[in-house]
Amino acid sequence: MDTVDTSDVASPLQLEQQEDTPSVTKFACKKCRCVLFTSDQLMPHEPEQHQISARRKIKDLKHNVGAHVACSSYFLEETLPWMDEALLAEGKIHCPTLKCQSRLGALQWSGSQCSCGTWVTPSIKITKSRRRMQRRQTHRQSRDDRNARSLHLGI
Repeated sequence: MDTVDTSDVASPLQLEQQEDTPSVTKFACKKCRCVLFTSDQLMPHEPEQHQISARRKIKDLKHNVGAHVACSSYFLEETLPWMDEALLAEGKIHCPTLKCQSRLGALQWSGSQCSCGTWVTPSIKITKSRRRMQRRQTHRQSRDDRNARSLHLGI
């Protein structure tokens, strides 16, 4: 009877740890799946980072006592090459695919407030519900996923 050496196959725990490693995430249009931007192009912000957020929170406390408000949008650090030149004043951001053209978000140079209460300037905002997230996998991760599934299924 031959024995199979499984020492080079990743365990489920190792696969979870690989997923936790920082990697580039691609964000695509929900409708046509055209890649729009990556996680490297996002502007990080902290909830309640600015004084203006205190006013928003006081108003929201009447409605949501003790509830944490999550961000409903992504903010980009700068405009992207596919964005329409007409938007540079202020306007709506649409998918760059000619057949799709679905609305993705808005651009306001004066800034806008995130749902978490933070004021973000400039505001190049993509609504989370209008995009799709795609994790980038390395060749090794894909092979390890197949090997783990094979072991799990007994193949």
